[in-house]
Amino acid sequence: MGNADATEEMEEIVKARTDRREYKKIVLRNSLQSAACMSVGVGYFSDPDGLEGLAHFLMRLLPHASGKYPSEASYQNYITEQGGYTNSTVSVDFTEYHFGIKNDCFEEALDR
Repeated sequence: MGNADATEEMEEIVKARTDRREYKKIVLRNSLQSAACMSVGVGYFSDPDGLEGLAHFLMRLLPHASGKYPSEASYQNYITEQGGYTNSTVSVDFTEYHFGIKNDCFEEALDR
């Protein structure tokens, strides 16, 4: 990894048999905060004609609610209340969502 402040753990990450995505767990030596990033292979070059800006709109919309956490802004509110941060970005061919949060709140934040 090349960074003295972090170690890469070779722990098996449980995922669905059909899930072909790659995951990596990195543990910071300071043990203060955990973070996660999800990259989706769709960006604004995928916007249909006449719907320019759709990728950016969906980037803003998707983290707001889900079936399990239906209240609006549940994801953002939980992370902020636990002293964490969120951010997302859309590029030409991918969209990324990421957050950082205290270690003891990581599992629930990841679930959201």
